[in-house]
Amino acid sequence: MIGCAFYHTGYLVPLLGSLTWGLDFLIRKVYMALFRYPRKASIRIISESVVEICFPKTPSFHYNPGQYMLLAVPEISFYEWHPFSISSSPEQKIVTFHIRKAGSWTHE
Repeated sequence: MIGCAFYHTGYLVPLLGSLTWGLDFLIRKVYMALFRYPRKASIRIISESVVEICFPKTPSFHYNPGQYMLLAVPEISFYEWHPFSISSSPEQKIVTFHIRKAGSWTHE
């Protein structure tokens, strides 16, 4: 009964929404980036417009051919994650991305 009274006052909905967003942010962006996935990658310039990013595949990381992954480069922005197609085979021990410079984020 008390929960219903707070629900109609108008501040409970934004508060619950903010708490849900904050919890989601902590789990997906902070926990997974810091503890679950590799934080070091090797970067190699293939040509003037293509860069290769490689990192070792962890035992818990599984993917199918044609899938994409959200990547963040902390030196550019910790909060910006961009989708890139995985260019390596799922059976390989190294996960590889080939990224072509196309926008402002990939030019950095």
